[in-house]
Amino acid sequence: MEINDTEDRDNRSDERPLSTYWAHLDTEDIGREMVTRADQFFDYLEALGLVESWRKYVSAYHGRDVNSSYNVRGIESLGDSGQFKYVNENQFRSFLRTMHNTVTINPPAFDCRSVNTDASANQLAALGTTILDYYVKKKRLDLKLNVAVEQALTMDAGYCLVEWDLNEGREYGQVGAEYDGDLLITNPTQLDVVYDPSVTDWSRLPWVIVRQTLPRVQLLEQYPEAHDAIMKAPRAHDSDSSRRWIVYEPSLFRDLSDDVEVLKLFHKRTLYSNGGRYVVSLRTGEVLFDSPLPYDAIPLHRLVMAEHSGALHGHCPARELMALQEGLNSITSAMLTNFAAFGIQYVTVPHDADLDTSYLDTGGLTLIKCQPGQEPKALNLTQIPQVSFQLREAFIAAMAEVSGVSEVSRGRTAKAGEAGAAMALQASMTAQNIGPFTADYYRFAGEVATTMLHMLRTFGQNPRTLSILGKSASGKTTFVGTKDLANFDRVICELGNPSSHTFVGRQNMATEMAQRGLINAEQYIEILSTGNIANAFEPVREEMNYVRQENEWMMDGRQPMVLRTDNHAAHIAVHTQILNNADFRLAGDDPQKVQVMQLVMAHIQEHEAMLQQEQAAMMPQMAPQGAAPQGAQQGGGGGDEGGAPTTDQLGLTPAAAPAVGQAEAAGTSLPRMPRAPTPGQ
Repeated sequence: MEINDTEDRDNRSDERPLSTYWAHLDTEDIGREMVTRADQFFDYLEALGLVESWRKYVSAYHGRDVNSSYNVRGIESLGDSGQFKYVNENQFRSFLRTMHNTVTINPPAFDCRSVNTDASANQLAALGTTILDYYVKKKRLDLKLNVAVEQALTMDAGYCLVEWDLNEGREYGQVGAEYDGDLLITNPTQLDVVYDPSVTDWSRLPWVIVRQTLPRVQLLEQYPEAHDAIMKAPRAHDSDSSRRWIVYEPSLFRDLSDDVEVLKLFHKRTLYSNGGRYVVSLRTGEVLFDSPLPYDAIPLHRLVMAEHSGALHGHCPARELMALQEGLNSITSAMLTNFAAFGIQYVTVPHDADLDTSYLDTGGLTLIKCQPGQEPKALNLTQIPQVSFQLREAFIAAMAEVSGVSEVSRGRTAKAGEAGAAMALQASMTAQNIGPFTADYYRFAGEVATTMLHMLRTFGQNPRTLSILGKSASGKTTFVGTKDLANFDRVICELGNPSSHTFVGRQNMATEMAQRGLINAEQYIEILSTGNIANAFEPVREEMNYVRQENEWMMDGRQPMVLRTDNHAAHIAVHTQILNNADFRLAGDDPQKVQVMQLVMAHIQEHEAMLQQEQAAMMPQMAPQGAAPQGAQQGGGGGDEGGAPTTDQLGLTPAAAPAVGQAEAAGTSLPRMPRAPTPGQ
């Protein structure tokens, strides 16, 4: 049989051209393709059993029955006549919450740093720290980060999506309700994030689709041109793809919500997708919005406790703890069932016993007839074998071992003869075992914060951002909300020392600074009362930023002015860094670099001259009372015989000589320089 390869290829190309990338589809088709890919991805998760596993983990974590979505109301009676008792001894949640608290025990305290030493970048870093502190306190960014940690512990991975929402921010305008926009941070779950499952490195994902449920009325206001399509869209809870509700809710109250399911495509900028792509589509495939990606990168950040080999869904400790928790529930429920069935006393009596049972009936006791000739006695059926209690303790110990959480960290008190040092060691082992996850959390939080600042650079063009900083900082940060925010790409964020955000930490820092003479009493009280440490560091930080700015000016050939109020020693030290640059030391015949060297040298000499004047002015104040000036004791002469030294003797450059001459003309005596000892002295 002859096979026509050309015809076969033509037929296949008619069905789906091999050169067509799905993200390049037209607006009319891209929405339906997004829906298809989302459905296929959710089928993939179900085929792997992940949806069922996540349902069990979340149910157990929140105290629900793992075999249903209903809350366990105390002790449950099971069986045909309720003879079996079921109790949920939720050690599962206790271990996971201990791990969660170990990671998030300190509130996030962000520190921004510049990727270089530019003065403007350092100012932006200080500004970024202030902005993030505002979002942590007022917008509760810490809660979003905590939810991501909880998801990573119970559903293999946690997410934070950072977007710019035009429905947020302050209302402005005289007609209609318009807002200047603000950052919006949400926590999509594993069942809300769609990606290419063949990619095994999250940083190399070219695209993600995020599912969200938004109020229908909000969509109508935001996309009025798609009014008919939005009105016809089914409610999110009526869609078969809304598997999230299988995990979180029993779907008994769907009529209370009119939210609509939307899909958002984020495609990064690549060589084959110039400008990226951002698409908002309804579940029906109707596209509401289509544009190039408005963000620098995909604004979805992922946190996992451990990676899953060959897959991106991650691995959480709930996988190991779930089976142990189910076994623990069985053991505890069996012991409870025995007590419930035989807790009321049983009494054995012989058949021919002449026994008045009126007293026994009132107590609810049960009589069991036995062979004649035996005396009545109580029958102990409530005794539980010791091995049952040992097995229970073994399951709890196994849960502690696989999770790396010590019993001391969960609140166990000291046993008889147990030293406090041993308990402290056990508690520290918990933090050590969770250390890698804590480091990933710090990285994750820093990435979220960096994305927030970069997004403010792009969208935060309204001067209202200044309200975050207060009036005291407006003189130095008037560029907020202007084109200067473009330099935010030179700033990255990290989690810093959380002690500076607590009262005890601020008190210790203020006390240390007061003892060193760095702050006065008013500043000390201000730090304790307001928690604002920046005001104490602000003068020094601003001065150093200005000194670095002078370096940049001189590198550009500009000569800054020297003032008496400058910290001349600090200026000289920082400006000398330019002279220590090998490129300038080896400038050779480069006239531009030679000019910069001369400019820096002249500027340093001006600082030296003013520094000498300050030292000369301080000498009379430092002299003992009643002591005659040194020049008068030596007869008022100069040179080697006595009196004030000359500028040559001081080793001052010619640029500094006029300043010294001015000091001498004003009647200020410069300190006498020591003479070299003569031989024999």
